[in-house]
Amino acid sequence: MADSEDFIKEFQKIADEERLGKNEDYFVSKQAQSDGDHEIHTSSCSDLPAEKNRKYLGCFNFCKDAEQEAKKYYEDVNGCIKCCPLCHARYY
Repeated sequence: MADSEDFIKEFQKIADEERLGKNEDYFVSKQAQSDGDHEIHTSSCSDLPAEKNRKYLGCFNFCKDAEQEAKKYYEDVNGCIKCCPLCHARYY
């Protein structure tokens, strides 16, 4: 139960930051996941891929902007559930 409560609190914090338009550096994984998606991460994400396995997208206010940029390089992209939940396919 505590894990789900922690997740909800963290999700709400990130969602609030997204609504405020917090400038953040975004990256996309060069390696696709098993489902074919290239995952988008912020520079502060604990799951950020190693430098050689990621592409810098730029500094954006919203993950949707980073997603648009990532689609210039990869057809299938998805936001990381931890750092970009509003761009994660499960939530939109």
